Amino acid sequence: MKINHCIKLSLNMLSFIEFMMFKYMVKSLIECIIVSRINRFVVNVKIDGKITQARITNTGRLYDLLIPGNKGYCIEGGMKTRYKLIGINVGLKNRVALIDTRLQEDVFYNAAQRKYFNWLNPYRIVKRYPKINNSRLDFQIKFNDKIGFIEMKSAVLLFDNFYGGYPDCPSIRGRRHILDIIRLHEKGYRCILLFSVAHPLARIFKPYSKGDPIIADLIEEAFKRGVEIYAFKPILRIDEKSIVVEDEDIPIVFR
Repeated sequence: MKINHCIKLSLNMLSFIEFMMFKYMVKSLIECIIVSRINRFVVNVKIDGKITQARITNTGRLYDLLIPGNKGYCIEGGMKTRYKLIGINVGLKNRVALIDTRLQEDVFYNAAQRKYFNWLNPYRIVKRYPKINNSRLDFQIKFNDKIGFIEMKSAVLLFDNFYGGYPDCPSIRGRRHILDIIRLHEKGYRCILLFSVAHPLARIFKPYSKGDPIIADLIEEAFKRGVEIYAFKPILRIDEKSIVVEDEDIPIVFR
């Protein structure tokens, strides 16, 4: 009886945790097989035995995910292509790596509007893609008369078995954005670097110095200068046809 009672309590606790997770519904998922990457924005996939093209919004290398033969998940609506590739199977039953950067941003935005992220309070998002000098950041935030900015980066790379990393390749644009955030912080704005750790097996965020050692150093330098750094974990759930924020504030290490 005691064992059954403990099991029941554990199941109830799991149900409660799942209830507390933010969920963002997606369109009908279409299963595919990765064939080859054509360029930064287009990949060949096989759907129902036929090879077709799908758009990808993630311009990282994704070398550990876009492997020929891997199972992927598309939705319809790829602008110049019929399909858009948004997820890659990583060997788990229902939890899939979310590679689509626009969906990662949309999930964060919608969750933030519902005050899901405690670390963001009492600020609220008031604008997407604000233009700062020659760059566009991801979000502008505000509390009373105080202004702030968030730059968000996709950390869907898994390395050393449990780290979610960014970047997976050199990025001049990424360097510029981080420098912009540092300069804005020094002018008195609240500034946040946010990483979307969208691989189901990742448990900690860590800058991936092998991808771009300059960016790895800049992230640590930004933190030392007072820029806030957070990471959250949005995962594609194929059984629910939703993206679930499994953790709003996962641990971060620099070295």
